[in-house]
Amino acid sequence: MIRNLIFLTLMFAFFLKGFAQQDGQHVFKQVENTFEQTRWAETLEDITELPVGIRETKDGMEYAIIITQATFLPEQTLVNAYARLTVPDSESPTGKKELFFGATGLSFSYEGQIVGDMRLSLLGDFTVSSNKNWEFLLRGGGIDTRTGDTVGDLTYITFDCDGLREIALNGVIRVSPQLIVPVDERTYTPILNGRVETSVALKAESWNNLLLRVSLPAFAITKQVQSSDRGAFVFEAEDIILDMSDTHNAEGMFLPQGYEEYLVAEAESWRGFYMGKLKITLPEEFKKSESRVSFSAERFILDSYGVSGSFSAENLISLNEGTTAGGENAWRYSLDFIKADFMASKIKGGALSGRMLLPIESADDSEDTADVAANDKAKKSSEKGILFTGTFTDDDYMLRASSLEKLNFDLWRAQATIEPSSYLELRVKNKKFIPKAVLNGQMSLRENSTDKNSYEFNGITFRKFTLQTEEPYISAEHFGVTGEQRLANFPVSVKDVNVNFKGNRAMLNFGIRVGLQKDKFSAEGGFSIYAKREKASWQYDTFDVNELALNNVDVTVATVSGRLKLMKDDPLYGNGFRAMLAVEIENPAIKVDANAVFGNKDFRYWGFDAAVDGLNIPASFVNITGFVGGAYYRMRPEDGTMANKDKEGNISGIKRAFELIPDASVELELKAGVLGAFQSKCSFFMAI
Repeated sequence: MIRNLIFLTLMFAFFLKGFAQQDGQHVFKQVENTFEQTRWAETLEDITELPVGIRETKDGMEYAIIITQATFLPEQTLVNAYARLTVPDSESPTGKKELFFGATGLSFSYEGQIVGDMRLSLLGDFTVSSNKNWEFLLRGGGIDTRTGDTVGDLTYITFDCDGLREIALNGVIRVSPQLIVPVDERTYTPILNGRVETSVALKAESWNNLLLRVSLPAFAITKQVQSSDRGAFVFEAEDIILDMSDTHNAEGMFLPQGYEEYLVAEAESWRGFYMGKLKITLPEEFKKSESRVSFSAERFILDSYGVSGSFSAENLISLNEGTTAGGENAWRYSLDFIKADFMASKIKGGALSGRMLLPIESADDSEDTADVAANDKAKKSSEKGILFTGTFTDDDYMLRASSLEKLNFDLWRAQATIEPSSYLELRVKNKKFIPKAVLNGQMSLRENSTDKNSYEFNGITFRKFTLQTEEPYISAEHFGVTGEQRLANFPVSVKDVNVNFKGNRAMLNFGIRVGLQKDKFSAEGGFSIYAKREKASWQYDTFDVNELALNNVDVTVATVSGRLKLMKDDPLYGNGFRAMLAVEIENPAIKVDANAVFGNKDFRYWGFDAAVDGLNIPASFVNITGFVGGAYYRMRPEDGTMANKDKEGNISGIKRAFELIPDASVELELKAGVLGAFQSKCSFFMAI
């Protein structure tokens, strides 16, 4: 008996609440004094004078019973009886607490036998405890001294001639708010000043075999709810056994691995709440939009040390559901796996994995073709984002990106190779995830996946390319270049690379030199790829060739200057450049504006032509009034003749002299004619 009350005192700490009746304290004092004056006998049959009592230890519980008063009737004797249980109590100055039970008018036969059972009620409300984390309030009654009746016998013990027959406990088990606190069952908001408690009502023959099915409200671990940044796990137990037994545990129960260090005896002597089934809700930072995420778990315990147990769950949040902090700038993530081991309310062995969709990746599958099978689309979606693994404790989350070898930079239509020095960081603030990715590596850029690319830049290196949900949303410490680049199928050398961010646009800028003729001359200028921000991700917008120009370039037969314009998918030339050039021909000394084309179709070629009149260039005996012709390299006039005709595709408005077509067999040629007039006569001529 005492051993079980010792357990109760190990679990619960509280203050004496007083008795059910106003005179209960008076009775209590009388009983204390009576026990001090009692003569102790072997059995209750040895009654020769009052008060008399017996003491016994049963099942480890010491109890004493005394008879204080007897009334003799013709057929029986009515007696007043009291019992005392002495139990350990850490809140008492002596380390012990005495619980008193009593009843009046109990029947004894003249043969000294108890008539029926002797039922003694707890005289008032008591608590027993041995630490600060648990308390058991035993609800008792009292004896009305005016009538002698027992009132409110909620907790009582029953005796017969053989001794203690039954014990009935009625009260409230309360867990200290230093350990756990209740939460609002709808919002899961912690009730910081509340107590987790459950009502207890049970009957048993032995204090060593008290197992009772109870209920508990939803609760959270106090240390977790005290954090202003991190959320707390919420526990909702559905199948709870209160174990107050020395010799048995709940059916199917086993203690968590590693719990042995907390046991003071055998596992059977463990006492607490065994939660066979429960629902666990993840901390607030794990969200599907605005809803919390829950899953089922099994076999947790709650005792004076706190919450202990293990769980694991899969596929709780899909990539389309998880959102981090950042509002419109939030990142999407999935939670594919999570597990944790709780030991005495501390997280040990927390692990998780999932995918994080970086804002530089496309957030949808809109580019998929219509004939892609549904399962292929699902597979493609599942492969989006960075695959991460990580661990977590009560203090922080530590992530490691495990699939950073290849990554799509969809904002610039680039494929990146990521170095191991890159990392993914996940902080928690105001119960929201704040992600950050810092990337090192190199990337290749192509306009599209076909062979007819307007550009292809390889070996673009970057250092500390940083993405986050707080300003600055995107930044980079360094961009460089090591590989081969091509623009409109021409070789390109890159002088410098930089990234510029303005508002909702991100520009990757290159200073370039385009080799128009091998080992001869190049055009210099800039090339930019633009991305625009749409909601939580950056999307590819367009690209632009800017300020690409020839400045007084000697092409052997002439000196040319002018700006080049990108030419895409031309029916004749494909990808290349068109230009309006200022051409200076040394012999004859003529300056004209000409149409030009630069292309590369297995070989590089170029040419310019013009048909211009209205000139007035003095020469010996004549004035040059017009020019018809041009120069070309690995090209030729389509029909081999000169023609003063306007052609489509003319970006300058200058009349065309002839249509040039690529021809690898032709070297550098100049074909020119002039219109002129003799200075002394009004006559005109044309010379070729």
